[in-house]
Amino acid sequence: MTTELRPQSLGEILDSSLSLYRKHFAIFTGITAFPVATYYFLFFIATVSSRGLIKAWAHNVPSITAILVFDALSYLVYPMLLGLSSAATTRAIYALYLDQKFGIARSYRDVRPHGLRSAAVKLAEVLYTWTPAVVLYAGFFGIAGLIPPAFGGIGRSGAGSALGWTLISLAVVLGLWMRVRYSLCVNASISENLKVHAALKRSVALTLKGRGRILIAVLLYMALYYALRYPIQMLSPRWPSRGGIAAIFSPHNMLEWLCAFIVATLLHSFWNIAITLFYYDERIRKEGFDIQFMMDRASLTQTEEADVMPNAGLASIAPGEVLG
Repeated sequence: MTTELRPQSLGEILDSSLSLYRKHFAIFTGITAFPVATYYFLFFIATVSSRGLIKAWAHNVPSITAILVFDALSYLVYPMLLGLSSAATTRAIYALYLDQKFGIARSYRDVRPHGLRSAAVKLAEVLYTWTPAVVLYAGFFGIAGLIPPAFGGIGRSGAGSALGWTLISLAVVLGLWMRVRYSLCVNASISENLKVHAALKRSVALTLKGRGRILIAVLLYMALYYALRYPIQMLSPRWPSRGGIAAIFSPHNMLEWLCAFIVATLLHSFWNIAITLFYYDERIRKEGFDIQFMMDRASLTQTEEADVMPNAGLASIAPGEVLG
């Protein structure tokens, strides 16, 4: 085993995550590549459609509304797909702990009965996390509209500018803090068979005394993501304002999308491993999950022995039942 089920520090969790990631790179990236590829495919379709609609119906309100709706749907589908990959990663890591065989297809197959719930939990996590931040951010623009031009507008007013930056800062801080609170909800849902609201409450309870560590991990993840993503975006030329759909298929744009897909897949797969280990660590610290795991593993071992011993009188454990 690469990772022990015992209380670990932040550095040990990240090191264990990296070890698992390198040892089983193909499986974990394969699990995450599916939702990321699906999102970029939807985004590509939305982009092609928007270019076609705008060219055909320039300044047409219904067409622009259709574009916005399609974009919104793609952004909502993305976290739902990530919820599936997070659930599959959780199942794969637990199978790894139990020394069971696991792979991309098997991990998704084991969580398939709870797939819709995992997707709903992830979507609820995103909505709970960022809705308050969006409200604060929208409040900034609302206040900006209320400041008369006679006072120079919010951009030129010292008090208005300070208020605006304060609201934006509060939105970012609140969003990050809420993300930490609900970061373990998908893991709790798939491991403990919890519904959406119960999984969110469970995450809040589990992270109660460990939010500082998870916050540092979230900040490291975000810093690494933008450090890799922004240079690619800045080096790639912007799409030309003219040229229609054909401009989308330029080599520079296709290369940018490919690089963005690779970065998102690599980082999301690593994050799924890390947050799963955080989930187990919090349960070990608060509930003695390592003892429960040893009991599950002993029960599984006895069952496997009974499968080769006649009249042992023990029922077999179906895959996925010993999820803690």
